[in-house]
Amino acid sequence: MDVDVAETDVELREVIALELRLLDPVVRASREDVQALLAADFYEFGRSGTVWDRASIIDLVAGADAGDVPVTVEDVRARWVAPGVALVTYRTRNRSRGTLRSSLWRAGEHGWKVVFHQRTDTGVAPQRCPPPIEAGTLGAAGGSEFGWAPRPIWR
Repeated sequence: MDVDVAETDVELREVIALELRLLDPVVRASREDVQALLAADFYEFGRSGTVWDRASIIDLVAGADAGDVPVTVEDVRARWVAPGVALVTYRTRNRSRGTLRSSLWRAGEHGWKVVFHQRTDTGVAPQRCPPPIEAGTLGAAGGSEFGWAPRPIWR
């Protein structure tokens, strides 16, 4: 698993560890463990487009089989977006399905809690994702040098 966080950033590494706990089938099988990691105002945009609230996710995860297909985690990145708020992004693969994931974590009186999560289905799992693109640095090829190109979101 690739992790893009400085060794010295202990808090971001803690947030990543908590995020990965949410993928652990043993943790997911425990309603109490999942509740402990989700903020009271948590919500998720699922890969199907469904919007889930905290209670729905807890019910869904608690009802899942602890022997679910193992997930491969790749390209984990974390960064600060505000004081006490961290963004974690990564890819997961199981069998042949790839998913982009992002979570917002907030520090509070009772430790770190995830407030938001989004899963975007990428279909077939790629072997490797393109390098991150920073604002204003898209090359003349418009991304095609990485095997993809931006498309307009309107028609």
